[in-house]
Amino acid sequence: MSGEKTVSRVGGMLVNGVRLTWPLAALTATADAVVLETAFGRRYVIPRAEMKRFRRRWGIFWPNLEIQHRSAAVPEKLCFIPWSRRRLVRELIDLGYKVK
Repeated sequence: MSGEKTVSRVGGMLVNGVRLTWPLAALTATADAVVLETAFGRRYVIPRAEMKRFRRRWGIFWPNLEIQHRSAAVPEKLCFIPWSRRRLVRELIDLGYKVK
């Protein structure tokens, strides 16, 4: 895994409608998987093969990224709330992820 490009951000997260505000969540993406972690020890791993796309959304106050996936192992409704969505989107596209 050393030398592999990694994108990591601290932010907030929505999990099935429950909101964790910044900085209670983190997103890490590699070419192989997307990992979401909470400050409370929850960890959601979505293998690349189970990712559909990231979708730009607007929350009440902040832009976020909805994580659309096929994984039965993680909650269906996941959104990550980054500090700078524009930069994160560029980096996810550079890793080969679809962003709509």
